[in-house]
Amino acid sequence: MAGELKDYLSGATADYTATQFNVSPQEVMIETGEFRQKCVEFDDATAGVLTRSTTPLFLFRLQWPILREADAKTIIDFYFDTAKAKGKARTFEFPHPIDGETYVVRFWSDISRQFYPVNMGIAEVALKVEGYVSVASSSQSPSSSESPSISSSQSPSSSESPSVSPSSSESPSVSPSSSESPSVSPS
Repeated sequence: MAGELKDYLSGATADYTATQFNVSPQEVMIETGEFRQKCVEFDDATAGVLTRSTTPLFLFRLQWPILREADAKTIIDFYFDTAKAKGKARTFEFPHPIDGETYVVRFWSDISRQFYPVNMGIAEVALKVEGYVSVASSSQSPSSSESPSISSSQSPSSSESPSVSPSSSESPSVSPSSSESPSVSPS
């Protein structure tokens, strides 16, 4: 059915597949989606849209306001371990906590910890969606139920399931490829 995130993405294989980044957000998970476009208004008051790419950009924004130290270290390790995500350099699998799909993502933001007297937190991490793990690619690698997961406990006060809003995906590029040349369309 159209309207599901994976309807607008291609199947993909992650660079790192030994474990999944199975860390559910505690209070909220925000999904954003957009096309890389710029709106312009011309001197004659007409408007135009410059489309830089026809592939949508989806982001998952995860928040962990309070974590146990061990859980925060797990997230930090996944980000900094060069065999895993290596910061923003490598893609990995992320099982979506709401729609049940597994997406191929990469970190799209820096990571920082917040320290409290007893616990710590990670304010927000953005994951750029590169694609989804298709049935064909999951048959070549262990399925999400067979592969080990990196998991994080939710804080004792947050037992509600996270809410989700719109989302985004596309691999980074410095300039548009020949098949994705910029186009201007009047509105």
